Amino acid sequence: MARRLAFTAPMTAALLTILFAASLARPLGVPTGAQLVALVVMEVLLIAVVAQRPLRRDERRGELAVLLIVGEHFLPMMLAFGPLIGLLGVLSALNASSGLWWSRTAPLRAFWTVDGVLKATIGGAMLFSA
Repeated sequence: MARRLAFTAPMTAALLTILFAASLARPLGVPTGAQLVALVVMEVLLIAVVAQRPLRRDERRGELAVLLIVGEHFLPMMLAFGPLIGLLGVLSALNASSGLWWSRTAPLRAFWTVDGVLKATIGGAMLFSA
């Protein structure tokens, strides 16, 4: 239950931010509904295709694959929201990648924690710099 809340609360906050915080977007403006739908569809498809194989073999690898996909989905958002969200994407992807390929014995909770701290810190910086 706590893990689900820790996952859905930031997603909800991110969606509300995208919808209601126009000041976070660069001069290109707030993403359109179609762009938001395309982003969500891209992420769902990536999770469905890329993360399913690791999830069937190993829950830890599957969850790290999902973290990697979520990190990478921030990269195209850089066009609308600027370099901070691009930095978040790169750092999130590196965090998940380190768990997938280099640190196979580190606890999953460590990667979730780093991911959450990155998102809270950079998200806060975006809010306060707007």
